[in-house]
Amino acid sequence: MAITLQATPTRFAPAYKPVQWTFSSDKFPNTIPGESGIVINTIRVAASIDVLAFGGTLAIGDVYIEHSPVTIGVWPIGQAIYITGTDNGLYDGQQRIIKEVSDVCTVIDTVDLGISFGGEASKYYEAFGLKVFVYLENLAEPVEKTITPNNVDGTMTVDIRDIAQRTFLDVFDLVRPEGSPARIANGYITQTYRIEAFEAHMIPDAEGTNEYTIPKVNPYISPDVFVVNSVQPYHHVDPITGDNDLLWEDNLDAYIMKTSISGGKFLTYAPRGYRNGYKKEEAVQVSLTDDYWLGFLLTNAGFPISFFVESFDINNVSLGQTITALGALPSGSAMMPVGPANLGASLVTGLHHYHVAILGPNGLMSEVFAFTIDSECYRDPVRMHWLNPFGAIDSFTYTEGGVRRTTTKRTTMSKPHMVTDLYTNTRRGDWQRRTFAVDIDRIYTASTKTIRLPMLTYLAEDLYESPDVRLFRYDEETGPVWTWVIPTSNEVNIPVKSGRLSLEYQLGVDEVKQRR
Repeated sequence: MAITLQATPTRFAPAYKPVQWTFSSDKFPNTIPGESGIVINTIRVAASIDVLAFGGTLAIGDVYIEHSPVTIGVWPIGQAIYITGTDNGLYDGQQRIIKEVSDVCTVIDTVDLGISFGGEASKYYEAFGLKVFVYLENLAEPVEKTITPNNVDGTMTVDIRDIAQRTFLDVFDLVRPEGSPARIANGYITQTYRIEAFEAHMIPDAEGTNEYTIPKVNPYISPDVFVVNSVQPYHHVDPITGDNDLLWEDNLDAYIMKTSISGGKFLTYAPRGYRNGYKKEEAVQVSLTDDYWLGFLLTNAGFPISFFVESFDINNVSLGQTITALGALPSGSAMMPVGPANLGASLVTGLHHYHVAILGPNGLMSEVFAFTIDSECYRDPVRMHWLNPFGAIDSFTYTEGGVRRTTTKRTTMSKPHMVTDLYTNTRRGDWQRRTFAVDIDRIYTASTKTIRLPMLTYLAEDLYESPDVRLFRYDEETGPVWTWVIPTSNEVNIPVKSGRLSLEYQLGVDEVKQRR
C-alpha cells in the first residue's frame, strides 16, 4: 500500500508555468493483494439452508456474497466494496458491508435483487484522495491541499504555482547601490520547497461509522527542490541570433550554473555583448557610477566558485584580470553586483569595456557578459531598474530625463457671497467660491540616445512590460531608497534598425497638497 510518484517538475521550475506533481496509489483503483480482485461465487438472499451452512451472524433475509477467502478485518463492518463483472450486473457498483460472517461470506446493505453469479469484489476507499502539505521557504506553516483522482486513469496531480507566486520576497530588498560579494537570493529569485503527500479516505470505526481519516503511514516526501519567480520558459527569439531561446515545452536548464559544463546563462535577456569575442554594438552600456546586477541559478552546491573580471582598453587590449573567490555557495540563486560602481577597484584606468563570468572548480561555468563604459555626459539621466522575466533585476539609463509635465485638478466650493457680521449685525461682502483641494499628476518623460535594434527590442519586451519598475532616490537620513515607477506609455514603436525610445512615467509617491 503505497503512493507512487508518476511525474515531477524540473528541479528549478518556473512559478508561472504549471509546477505539477503527479501521483498514483494502489488504493485507487484498488490493486492491493488480499483486498482486491476477490472472486465472487454468488450473491443471493440467505435462506435457512444458507444460515445452517455459514452460521455466524448470517440471518434469513440477508443479502450475502459467497467469495474466495478474505482475511477477517480487511473488509470490516461499514466498509465499502466495489463489485464488477457479475453475470447480470444486479449488484455491480458500490456496496456497503454490514456483517463479516466468515472469511468467505459477507453481508451487504442492499435489498434482494435476485441471484448473481461470478464477478469480482474489491475494497473501495471512499472519498479517496491525497492530503498534500506544501512546505515553502518563505512560509512559516505548510499549505494544505486536497487532490482527488482523475476519473480516467486514477492519477492525482497537485500544482503549487499559485502558492509560490504570491510568496516570493521582494528582490529589490536584496540589492543596494554599493559593492558586495554575491548576494544569496534564495527566497527572492528562488524558493526551496518540498511536499509531503498522505493518502486520505473514509475508515469505519468499531461501530461501522465512517470517518474521513488521514492514516499517516507510508507518505511520499519529496527532496528539497526550487521554484523560480520566473515567467519562463516562453517563446522568446534572440534579437541578435534569431534563435528560439526558450519555448513553453523547455525548461530553465540552460540558465543553471553547473560544474560539468560551461556557458550557463545569466538570468536576463539583455544583449550579452559577447559572441566569440567582444561586440561593442551589442554590449550593455554603463557609466562609472552605475550599479548593475546579474542573477544566476546554481546547482551541485558545495564547491567553491569565483567571480572573474577582465578589463580592456579601446583597442581591445587586456588591462588585467581579477578573480574574487566567493566560496562554496549553496544551491539556489544569487545576485552578482557587476556594475562599475559595484566593482570599484576591480576596474582600471583606461577602461573601455570589461567582461564578467563565473568560474567553478573545472573552469568557466557561465557565459561571458560584456559591458561598455559610456563616458559621455548627459542632461538629467534617469537610471531605471525593473523586475525581469526571470525574477532578477535589469537596469538601463535613459540619457535624457529632464522633461516634466504637471496636470492640476482643482476642486472648488461655493457659498453665498454676503454674510452677517455678528458684532455689528450688518451685511457685508465675503468670498463666494474658493479652492477646496488640489490633485496633481506629474508625468515625466525620459529618452534614450540612439541605440541599435537588439537593445530596442530588449527594452520594449522587458522594461515596458515589467510589472515592477523602480529607481533610486537618495534620502539624507536613510541613504538610497527604492521609488516605484509607473510607466504611462501604453504603446511602443520599435525603429527598424536603430533609433530612440521614449518613456513616460509617474513616480509611485503621492503629490499631496493641503485641503482647506
